[in-house]
Amino acid sequence: MKKCKLMIAALLTVSTLNGFAAGKEKAANVNTQSTIVLNIERESNKVVYRLVYQSKVEGLVKVSIYNEQGDLLLNDRIVNTSGFARPYNFNALPLGKYTLQIEDASGKVTKSIYHGKESVIESSQNSALQIKIEAVEKSAKYELKVVGNLQEPLYVNIYNANGIVVFSEEISETKSFSKVYDLSKTGLTNMTFEVLSASEILESATF
Repeated sequence: MKKCKLMIAALLTVSTLNGFAAGKEKAANVNTQSTIVLNIERESNKVVYRLVYQSKVEGLVKVSIYNEQGDLLLNDRIVNTSGFARPYNFNALPLGKYTLQIEDASGKVTKSIYHGKESVIESSQNSALQIKIEAVEKSAKYELKVVGNLQEPLYVNIYNANGIVVFSEEISETKSFSKVYDLSKTGLTNMTFEVLSASEILESATF
């Protein structure tokens, strides 16, 4: 029992991240179902597992962490408004398999963490990159949403109706983020957004 309490205390030393990146817009909604991605952050003396959550469903989100024996180590409750990121510090916990159960109004999702020297999540070390570009309703704003681990910079190009680049930028984030582009003062119509990594086009959308 004492050992279990120590595990809970270790997990509770996390800090809350409201949004995906400082100075960026909060994580925006992806769809009516939850999009849950676990990213790994490493420091010299610990491993932090970062839960990235996106959902249009507002309300209470429950995160439960279990060890391999099925013992409940942590019950975390977060009130979701437009998505959040939450880090959990496993540095003081023994090596082994852990289960994260995420429950919201749309149901439950479970993820497995294999906490070890080469920590992996769901048997995959890198989360699949998810990229989406959406128009913000009743405005001339457009939102870029990126969920997952970024191994190299992203490049965003915006083309006018004639296929001419009118805006270009490099984004060097390494973790999930969202960003809003306000084109209300440009007068652009029929523009195309393009997101690239190196020379590969990852996502393209025309509005």
